[in-house]
Amino acid sequence: MQLRIYYGFNAILLGIIATVVIAGGIIMANFETYDNKTLVLIIYFAVTILAYFIFKTAENNYDKRMIQKMAMKGEIALAQIKSAKAIKHIKDTSGKHYHLWEVEIEYYDQQFKKHKYALIDKFNVNVREIPTGTVYITHNESKPNQKFFIQNVMIGHIPSLQPIVAAYEKNRTIPIKYLNVYYKDGIIIETFETSIKNKKEAEKVKVEIDHQ
Repeated sequence: MQLRIYYGFNAILLGIIATVVIAGGIIMANFETYDNKTLVLIIYFAVTILAYFIFKTAENNYDKRMIQKMAMKGEIALAQIKSAKAIKHIKDTSGKHYHLWEVEIEYYDQQFKKHKYALIDKFNVNVREIPTGTVYITHNESKPNQKFFIQNVMIGHIPSLQPIVAAYEKNRTIPIKYLNVYYKDGIIIETFETSIKNKKEAEKVKVEIDHQ
């Protein structure tokens, strides 16, 4: 899904650039015919800036809003990460870099049926490995390709998801070993031990900097 989003926004950006260039060319070709040239230029630049702002807002939030919308509807599934590999380096229009990872998972729908899937998601560029373990993903049978990893904080802050989570945890046939999933310039998936270790190291560095 993230590949489709990435290529889709690139196509939209090219369309915006082409439209701005063509509109600018038309304005310049007919510039002498305008009674209020300043107003024309103001409108042109205002519309250009607004279009870019709308594009950037959509680019930064499209996948996050889709994940939140699906989670709020209870469209989630429990998944076991089996293996992962980095497949593509990408960057957004602000120059921020990410890695797309293909993660092999086995997920259980809410009827506890097991399925296999290769989920491609956008990860922090500094991620070097993805551990095996248990996470939650978005899942809707009618939209099989709209699968994303869900942050733990989102699972914990949507009360309507708790009965679903409890049902998975009560099913003793499903092995559960939760991982820490969060977003920081892309998805990061770690064991909780690694997260605690990284937090302590960051706090140590901060203390050393504060005492310099």
